[in-house]
Amino acid sequence: MGHKLFVGAIALVFAIGVQVTTIQSAQAAAAEFFKCKLAEDATMEQLVTATEAFLATAKENGHEGYSVRFLSPVFSRDTSRGTFWWVGVAPDLTAIGAINDYWPSDANTEHRDRFRELSADCTIASLHVVTNVGQTMEEE
Repeated sequence: MGHKLFVGAIALVFAIGVQVTTIQSAQAAAAEFFKCKLAEDATMEQLVTATEAFLATAKENGHEGYSVRFLSPVFSRDTSRGTFWWVGVAPDLTAIGAINDYWPSDANTEHRDRFRELSADCTIASLHVVTNVGQTMEEE
C-alpha cells in the first residue's frame, strides 16, 4: 500500500477520534479498505502468503488483533483482472492507527517491499467504524 494512503488513513483516525468516544464498546471495531490490483504476474496465493508473513511479524512487534481479508469482486463496477480490496480489521481505531504507523516503519520494510512487488496499484482508501449486529452462524 502506498505510504500516502496510510498517512491519509491515520489522519482520518485522528479526525474522527472525538466521535469514537461516544460509541459503545460493542460497536468499537474498525475496518480499513484499500482498493488495489495485483501486479501483472502476481497471484492471490502469493498475496495471501505475503500477508500471513506480515501479520506474523506485526504480531511479534506488538500489533495483536489486526486481521486482513481480501475481497475479490464478482459483481462490481470494477471486476477487471487482479482487482482486490485489502480489508484490515482491528478491535478499535487506536489499533488501526498503530498498524498504519507500523506499515511504513523500518521494522516492516521487507513486507512492505513484498506487497509492492505483488500489487500494481492501490487507489482508494477508507476507514470505518464497525457496528456489529449479530450473525447467523457460529464463529470458529
